[in-house]
Amino acid sequence: MLKQREAGFTLIELLMAMAIFSFMLTIIITGFVNVVGLHNQSVAANVVQDNAQTIIATMTREIREGTGLVLPSTAQPNPGYICMNDGTVRYYVVGTTLVKAVALPPNCAKPSSPIALSSSTVHVASFVPTFEAGGLHPTIGMQLEVTTPTGTVGSGIATQCLNKSAAHFTCATVVVNSAASPRGESQ
Repeated sequence: MLKQREAGFTLIELLMAMAIFSFMLTIIITGFVNVVGLHNQSVAANVVQDNAQTIIATMTREIREGTGLVLPSTAQPNPGYICMNDGTVRYYVVGTTLVKAVALPPNCAKPSSPIALSSSTVHVASFVPTFEAGGLHPTIGMQLEVTTPTGTVGSGIATQCLNKSAAHFTCATVVVNSAASPRGESQ
């Protein structure tokens, strides 16, 4: 008499099912981890971009409303800072933070009591102000590069600067109103 086979799976069938399931689970988990990583990188880039645009908007408004813009001497056309309000306010970078500080007139000497303009979650990689005194009103150009501590740079629409191929610079050009008349920096 033939033995009747009992219902169930053999060890080989179970091992094959577990191998296939493990392989599929690995593919799904890897895809999920990649999607989460891309999302986090996108969020970080948006934070950086928002911070850079806020800084530029704040500085643009304060420069337009300010008085007594102190232009750098011709010997130092790009000093790395902006001096305004008759030499009592200075914008510059300390470490990885863009700050606004009270300074001593007439040329923004010895800045003190700095107030951070950039968020603690981002690093200011570069701040390059440019000055043009020709014409009726002076012009200040500001180029700002901001990154996360891990190096993620901001991206998005309307961030590309003239003469820059990288899209992670935030720029602005401010034509100073008549109230902020230029004054030369003393040597």
